[in-house]
Amino acid sequence: MSIPLALTLRTVAKALLRPQWWIDCLTTEPLAGTVVELVDSMFDPTVTSDDLAWIKSQWPGKVGPGGATATRRYGFGPAPRC
Repeated sequence: MSIPLALTLRTVAKALLRPQWWIDCLTTEPLAGTVVELVDSMFDPTVTSDDLAWIKSQWPGKVGPGGATATRRYGFGPAPRC
């Protein structure tokens, strides 16, 4: 990868193999706000250790600082974003 990104035949070929990614990128609203506002919107300050214990009791995999892990093994998980 080069910076700034170079539009080469290889990058175009890779992009053509992922049409859903392009559809998502072109139809999803960009994130708005400052970094602090975005981070604040992702975390719930009212979460307690009791909530974490409940999540752990419900999830068959490991639970870590990033949340429930190993989602791909169970057939679902976050979709790649642009």
